[in-house]
Amino acid sequence: SDALGVSEKNAQSKIISANIILGSSYLRTNNLEGAYETYTKLLEENISELNKVVIINNLGIITRKMGDYPAAQAYLSSAIETSQDEKLPFLSDHFNNMGDIFMDLDREEEALSYYQQALNIVTDTLITDYSQNLPLDILRESQEKPGLITF
Repeated sequence: SDALGVSEKNAQSKIISANIILGSSYLRTNNLEGAYETYTKLLEENISELNKVVIINNLGIITRKMGDYPAAQAYLSSAIETSQDEKLPFLSDHFNNMGDIFMDLDREEEALSYYQQALNIVTDTLITDYSQNLPLDILRESQEKPGLITF
């Protein structure tokens, strides 16, 4: 009975993965209705937080392309909030996508604010990742002699 449960979970996982790929294919081929339908159905499934936030982000992209800016903003706000709360990757992508909405609406100042936040996240992540991978003696020396290591 336990093996059957594992097998069912594996099958369910493969179905979810196939639907995520299908939704992405629809989006890449500009079949927005197909992508929207596939992704909204996926949100009803028991999926990981990471998959959920990626799908919500994609729904934001889809609704933006459909011209439904309030829905797009709602989806992307949700993706941003969840990614920040759960410390999930792709946060900068969500900010970039939100910036795209405001560019479409000719609200450049707001768009630039979102793009700047995306850039800050990427920059902070790269610096953190880079410094965590440096040998400790190089880090110590860089603190003693500022300007030795540049990013």
